[in-house]
Amino acid sequence: MNLDIRAVIKIYDEIDVHILNSTISPENATMPKESGFVKSSIIDNVFVSTIEGNMSIGRLINTMDDIIKTAILSKNIVDSSKKVTT
Repeated sequence: MNLDIRAVIKIYDEIDVHILNSTISPENATMPKESGFVKSSIIDNVFVSTIEGNMSIGRLINTMDDIIKTAILSKNIVDSSKKVTT
């Protein structure tokens, strides 16, 4: 199973890539091949790239959860900075 998060990226078109990369990094997202079940894909800058390695189903779910939460947070920060208060 290859996790593809392009659909998540399309929903949030103004993701702060630096925040996202600090949350989801290859070091945080992947595990040694022998310890998991599925190959993972994570965000690399504004693209999706496959990382050689596997992750357990539980870790895969947690990683996707982190990606979605960070994307929402980044989107909210961008939206807040655009608001003009008087």
